[in-house]
Amino acid sequence: MANSHPDLTRWLLTALLSLLAAGASAQLAVEPGLPIVMDADNSELNLADNTTVFYGLRITQGATRIEARRAETTAGTNFADSSWQFSGNVEIDVDGASIRAENAELRFMSHRLVRARVTGEPARFIDQRTGVAAITEGQAERFDYDLDAGVVRFEGNARISDDANEVTGALLVYDVKGQQVAFEGDANTGERVKIVVQPPEDAADAAQDAAEDAAADAIDEDRDAP
Repeated sequence: MANSHPDLTRWLLTALLSLLAAGASAQLAVEPGLPIVMDADNSELNLADNTTVFYGLRITQGATRIEARRAETTAGTNFADSSWQFSGNVEIDVDGASIRAENAELRFMSHRLVRARVTGEPARFIDQRTGVAAITEGQAERFDYDLDAGVVRFEGNARISDDANEVTGALLVYDVKGQQVAFEGDANTGERVKIVVQPPEDAADAAQDAAEDAAADAIDEDRDAP
């Protein structure tokens, strides 16, 4: 019996071949030796421009996790060289960092995530490095994370903070590997860089004790005065 849906058949064959090809290469993906797992609520393929749209997509590989309400790509399941557009409650956990945003453009090369450009109100970046007690948090209207360089560039109402310090400015650049921040204001708007240094709790307690002792001494002096 002749197939009455040649386009559907061609789509199914294309999807099957893509999955088989992905299965062969996924073992060398974002974390070498571990498979990439993709699951979604549903998906659509536009045969005209070869665009695949996934809804409720989750991509995992070891500790790496990417989730969003919607994802779009023309690469199918190819992670060798592809760009993806994610939107709606985007969550990314990779290399000890967590990203939360409304939109993200992700770039994969050689079966690994190499770049994330995200936007949000604000978009957030949380760096919890292994062996480092302090948590570094950054947020901005948009930021660009170059995973190979280990650098995050925050722009638009940018803020970076850890347990003791906070920096705000028009442009902040965070070196993930070196745990360093470079910053500058905006000459066009006059926005300046602001740095807030929070004393440690023991220093704050000592200052409060000293103030209380000084107040008590002043009271005693008043009482002793003729």
